[in-house]
Amino acid sequence: MTPRTLVKQEETNALYFQFSPTTLSSIVENAQLHFYVRPNPASNDLGTMKLVIYRINGRNGQRTLIGVREFKKHGHFHGHWDRIDMTQTVRTWFSKPELNFGLVMHTVNSNVSLTYPAPESPADADKQTTYLSLAVRDTKATRMKREVPRLDCSEKDNEPRCCRYPLIIDFASFGWDWVIVPKKYMAYYCAGECPFRHLQRYMHTHLVQQINMEPLMGPCCYPTQMAPILMVYFNENKEVLVSKIPGMVVTRCGCA
Repeated sequence: MTPRTLVKQEETNALYFQFSPTTLSSIVENAQLHFYVRPNPASNDLGTMKLVIYRINGRNGQRTLIGVREFKKHGHFHGHWDRIDMTQTVRTWFSKPELNFGLVMHTVNSNVSLTYPAPESPADADKQTTYLSLAVRDTKATRMKREVPRLDCSEKDNEPRCCRYPLIIDFASFGWDWVIVPKKYMAYYCAGECPFRHLQRYMHTHLVQQINMEPLMGPCCYPTQMAPILMVYFNENKEVLVSKIPGMVVTRCGCA
């Protein structure tokens, strides 16, 4: 499913996109404006249909041309989706939110029109409404960690040592209806005992075992390395985003 950021209508033919502080702190990798072009049944004009898109530069009404789309009408014209790249414009809005005054879209010809109203709820997001899709990346850098051997198991292996086991997470079972994609994913989990020198990540773990303390002081089996998943979801402002969510998949288990 394509991620969507819902829009609201500020004035005739004007679209304003409001982003949450969390979204604004991300890095924009791609942004596309999607719009549905539909024919005007009252028009018999078979010529070229033109759509013009402007960025509003301020309250004084000044505009900058972003793009022009032309459509040839041959015989019976069917409504269809189209899109235009908005990456540079959205990057400007993210770096300088005070410059975000929205867009103006209008048609030059009378034989084509657009669907402007925004969905009232996420359930209506599939209707023929203009929307902005975003692909963003978290600005937090990930640290490189020293790798340790990995041991993968299944329940039928009867492996007593620390091991990584498969585990499917179903978001619907948690009532997380704000997650669009994926509905389910393989998360894995760690379980098992930590005998001497098994999957030890730190020298500290080895030294503690050498001292031969009480069993309760021994190492535990836990995730030593995690990986993100790509998720499409609604945030608190009903923006639909694509983000890499860190710490969602266990990639390695170890003892410490």
